[in-house]
Amino acid sequence: MFTTIWIAITCFVSIIFPYIKQVLSILGGLIAVQLSYTLPTYVKVTLSKDSWYQWDNLKAILFFGTLFILGMLSVVVTVIEIVTGENEMPRWK
Repeated sequence: MFTTIWIAITCFVSIIFPYIKQVLSILGGLIAVQLSYTLPTYVKVTLSKDSWYQWDNLKAILFFGTLFILGMLSVVVTVIEIVTGENEMPRWK
């Protein structure tokens, strides 16, 4: 059921927005990051018998926290690209 709803939402958004690449990039950066990194980390730390600051849990928090930040940065870069009208970020020389 979730997959059907997700496909319907994606189709609806793609019809409304002609430049779907940027919209899907934002949605993917927000939703995929939450499902792939935040939820499993939360479940692992919650189900662990140790406290969250024990090394085993802290490793998972630090690793997936870094991936979470990178996912959010990709959303920021996409928004900057939309606002400035650029297709890719400028390169440093």
